Amino acid sequence: MTNDDAPILGCFIPHIPCDTIHGARAYETDRLVVVDVDERRSDSAEACPAILKTDTITITLARPLGDRLVLDSGTGLPVLRGLSRR
Repeated sequence: MTNDDAPILGCFIPHIPCDTIHGARAYETDRLVVVDVDERRSDSAEACPAILKTDTITITLARPLGDRLVLDSGTGLPVLRGLSRR
């Protein structure tokens, strides 16, 4: 989820229910934005359901995203742009 004219980057973060999203940051260059998300696993001894949960995060960028490539820091892969949650 992006708006190329605003310095805000919105992302959908998939994770299992036992994980919690604690924040995110972006590392920016003229050509790239690398998104890093703090995800922590619960210390609970209970079994975690095998389902996917999605959280929405927003990251304030130093300047609008424009045509810069967005990469996931965990995989190094490009992040899909222009998706919206319905």
